[in-house]
Amino acid sequence: MMKRTFLFLLLLSSLMCLNAEVFRSNQIGQKLEKVPEVLSTGYFIMEEKGARSLYSDDILLWTEYTTNEEGDTIVLRTYPDSSNELRKVYRDGRLVLESEKDSEIRRDTSYAYSDGKLIFSSTEDTAGGKSVLSFLRSSDTGQIVGISDNGSIRFMSSSYLVQDGKLLESLVPGLVVSGEHTVLEDGNIQISEDNGVTSIYSNDGLLLSTVSGNRQTSYMYEDNKLICTESVDGNVRETTNYENGRAKDQYYYEYGELVSHLVFKDEGNIKTLYRNGRVVAVVYYRRDNRTVDRIEYN
Repeated sequence: MMKRTFLFLLLLSSLMCLNAEVFRSNQIGQKLEKVPEVLSTGYFIMEEKGARSLYSDDILLWTEYTTNEEGDTIVLRTYPDSSNELRKVYRDGRLVLESEKDSEIRRDTSYAYSDGKLIFSSTEDTAGGKSVLSFLRSSDTGQIVGISDNGSIRFMSSSYLVQDGKLLESLVPGLVVSGEHTVLEDGNIQISEDNGVTSIYSNDGLLLSTVSGNRQTSYMYEDNKLICTESVDGNVRETTNYENGRAKDQYYYEYGELVSHLVFKDEGNIKTLYRNGRVVAVVYYRRDNRTVDRIEYN
């Protein structure tokens, strides 16, 4: 393993000398930030001369090659040790064809536009499957007012949504429900969902609490931004604090006693473990937040 990692880093270092660029990335291959050198852990993208490759630690996940043919931009993604391929064709900056092939089946999806707006997509595969997704737009504003998915049509407006002839009510902006709901005395809205979860929303559409079996979760906001959630399940309580829409840290209690405190960090989470109110260990994770980098005992 050490030998493979050494050879991998040596190869990538050689590529860096050929003006390749490296970006920190994620599981779906987005370029998050440029970095000066290859990363030993986590996801990163390497770009060089029309090709870009996504790595996770020292493992190559896929490589994409970009070419131009008769005005079309073609992106071909290949996977190591596999015959799988993903091919995308762009015309005037818009995706017009997508082909996905694995060892058993090939699936082709074409996209059609009108005045620059997507109006439908059609998918066929070598197993005989076919599907069509159409978008219905308003003639005056061009806004989507309906979607046809293989003949199942959903119509929508600012106050209602109709699917297969069934009316779905829009109680407040951003909150669309089906079937029974209850408006409580304080104006909040209680909804019992098909999966057994009961949710309560404020009259302006914010989720306030959920109940699923024995687990009860409360959501707290400041200026309509989520700042904290608290979940209670029997003798277990979990509190998560948020900042600018991202989880900042999390406290875990059993029988009212603090068991752990987890701090979320881009470079790797840090978990402090407690017993009888005292710190017993601090666990440092690597960037993937699965691999333990080190443990410091107190």
